[in-house]
Amino acid sequence: MERARIAGMNAGQLRQLGTADEIYDYPADRFVAEFIGSPPMNIVPGEVVQGQIMAFSSWRLPQLRPVTVVNGLIDIGLRPEAIALDETAVPNGQRATVFLVEPLGSETIVHVTIGGTTLRVRVAPHVRPAPEQTVWLRVDPAGVRLFDRETGRAITI
Repeated sequence: MERARIAGMNAGQLRQLGTADEIYDYPADRFVAEFIGSPPMNIVPGEVVQGQIMAFSSWRLPQLRPVTVVNGLIDIGLRPEAIALDETAVPNGQRATVFLVEPLGSETIVHVTIGGTTLRVRVAPHVRPAPEQTVWLRVDPAGVRLFDRETGRAITI
């Protein structure tokens, strides 16, 4: 049985055609990444330095393999469910401050800030950090997506 395909479009232009899973997991560009998903993918400023992905100039993200195709400024896509939130310090964790907590029954969306940028993190329903609380974030390397800062196109890693 063939799986249904969907089209990601913007202003009458086809941005990506594929199954829902393909588009969600491997968006062709930043527009599709932010359009598909609820909450949408977080897009944060970053750079590639000697094959390492750095977010916010200081957060070295874990990688499945080194990035060899680009050096310089990029945008980093992180799905809310690809980010783990810890209420105590963890090795290689990024410090963040809780801004808002949205209990939604089967899950909780925690909005955190890092250097003026807000990220949404999907956590279990019982996780309820307090606003202004310091938390630490860890990222699943399989959930990291890179985008060209100028064109918005996905960078394959």
